[in-house]
Amino acid sequence: MTRAERSFVLGTALCTLAVPGALLALRPFSELRAELGILLGWALALVVIVPSFWVMARAMASDDRLAFQRAFMLGTMGRFGGSLLAIVLFSTQLNEPPTLSFLASFFAGYALLSGLEVTLLLKKTPDGTHA
Repeated sequence: MTRAERSFVLGTALCTLAVPGALLALRPFSELRAELGILLGWALALVVIVPSFWVMARAMASDDRLAFQRAFMLGTMGRFGGSLLAIVLFSTQLNEPPTLSFLASFFAGYALLSGLEVTLLLKKTPDGTHA
């Protein structure tokens, strides 16, 4: 496991404790079952973002010249499809879904974890290579 991968696991764990925990403690949503929306939103953001990081990290470590382009396209399509699927399934499979809390949690997770991913993948080590 590379340094970037370890940092991603640690960052993801810290964000998972902080963001849903803060939303659950502050209770900014007055929706019925807002807790469910917060937890499912964050969980589905993890399901969309975490595989994307692993695909990109492996591609950047590869010697194949086209690995990055393939991984980027796969990651982009996976994120788009996964996000769309998550939102549609959440809104159609639950009776009176807590939409506001779900979307806030999902997109907070999407933005934070994407930022973490990009930061770690683009960070260079002291010897000039990528982490």
